Amino acid sequence: MDYLDRYINKFCDKQLESKYSDENDIIIVIPSYDESLETIEDTLNSIDIAYQNKGDVRIHIMVLVNFKKSDEILIKEQSSQLYNELISKSYGFSMDVFQLEFLDTKGGVGLARKCLMDCALRKFDAQGKMGLIINLDADTLVSSNYFTSIANYFSQNENIEAASISFEHRIHEDEKINRAIVDYELHLRYYINMQRLCGLPFAFQTVGSAMVVRSDAYAKEGGMPKKQAGEDFYFLHKYSKNNTLGEINTATVYPSSRLSHRVPFGTGKAVWDIIDSDHDYTSYSYVSFEILAQWINLVFNSYEKLQYGVDSCLSIDNDHFKGFLDSFSVNNKVSDILRNTTTKETFTKRFFQWFDAFMLMKYLHFMRESKYKDFPINDCIDYLFNKLDLPRGDTKYDNLLMLRKYDLQLLNRD
Repeated sequence: MDYLDRYINKFCDKQLESKYSDENDIIIVIPSYDESLETIEDTLNSIDIAYQNKGDVRIHIMVLVNFKKSDEILIKEQSSQLYNELISKSYGFSMDVFQLEFLDTKGGVGLARKCLMDCALRKFDAQGKMGLIINLDADTLVSSNYFTSIANYFSQNENIEAASISFEHRIHEDEKINRAIVDYELHLRYYINMQRLCGLPFAFQTVGSAMVVRSDAYAKEGGMPKKQAGEDFYFLHKYSKNNTLGEINTATVYPSSRLSHRVPFGTGKAVWDIIDSDHDYTSYSYVSFEILAQWINLVFNSYEKLQYGVDSCLSIDNDHFKGFLDSFSVNNKVSDILRNTTTKETFTKRFFQWFDAFMLMKYLHFMRESKYKDFPINDCIDYLFNKLDLPRGDTKYDNLLMLRKYDLQLLNRD
């Protein structure tokens, strides 16, 4: 595989090197930045329980304790102390191989993930085989069937190259933090379900602590981006564009609901923002989704007529949406896709390779700035539940439980 050699030789980060020659089917990688000993021990204990139920799957676990060169002295000293405390303890884990690394990196969580995943790739390559690389965070717990469910999913879905894993944020003892994390997870689930209602094929959750990829597919798609945050979104949607991204709903990861300033966005940052704000938490306007759904339906229902003029076929009586079409030369792009495809099937594939998860974000932000401001999350959930014919609960948490159940049932039907 030329792409594998090319990635390893030209793009692979080689700061880490596995000290173990054991043969593996799964390598789980865990970046640990500015963590406490108690937090990471909880995660390791959770993994150990899942490890005891792993069956015949051979697993290697890599934890990287890292800090940035720009960090203050206290964080560097605490990272060094954490590393020394971890290696000095005899935990009695049932895990055969638990590898701990310590690294002073130039970046935060994103670069640490890349260092670990590139090391895992080279370890598989040295074994002359391909395997699964699982990402987890140092403050995230897993269900007891975690490893068996992931292994079974990929053995039964040979066309899938990467997958998002079902998640549920843990309840926090602080009432304010708990309300914030409920609002944030409601937003995440609202956002994906609105995409499903629009018929968008890339409606997948992209949570960094809940993703897994085949090692060969990791190299083929250029590895993990070097980003401080949002790398999970960019990484997983490489596979959604190729229709090789799946969803694992038989195992669950349980991310922490704690506050964090470690990355510019994500769960921890969102919790801070919600608590600091005097206003209700908001999400994208459902009106923007309604307009998009109308246009998407128009595109594909008018496929036969598009050859006679895209502008006349794809016109919607909304000046703000027309502004989006003009700003991004959308009709010209649709015409170009039409000229370079010969069937509706190939047109559809090319269309959604262009109008992908990134373009959706650009669209929503354009519409927000143009007219359609974000709505309070309660209003968004009211709208979504009406569309899905779901009963409203007495509290936001009741609604979150209902939406979690709905999402799992939806995936089971798929």
